[in-house]
Amino acid sequence: MPKGKSLLEKVDQPRSSENKKSKSKRRKKKNEIDWLTLFRFSIMLFLAGVIVFHYYLITENQLVSFYVEFWNRHKKELSPILVFSGFTLAVFLTGYRLGKRR
Repeated sequence: MPKGKSLLEKVDQPRSSENKKSKSKRRKKKNEIDWLTLFRFSIMLFLAGVIVFHYYLITENQLVSFYVEFWNRHKKELSPILVFSGFTLAVFLTGYRLGKRR
């Protein structure tokens, strides 16, 4: 075995360059934008806006009339979307229940 430090002594001592790299990685992560957190925040903000809007409509007794008017204006666009989503949901739920039985 060659003279000098043993293998255990080399492993126990951390290198200064490794410490610098790990610190720089930590700094970079703090400066980067976490897109998932930003997306989640925007969804929560949107839901809060929807709740406030519905609360306003309820207090003004306009909720039902708003949705009736909205349905009458956009019936041509909403009907196919609702039929497609209902059909898709029914097919996937049926497949899920049949697959779960087996």
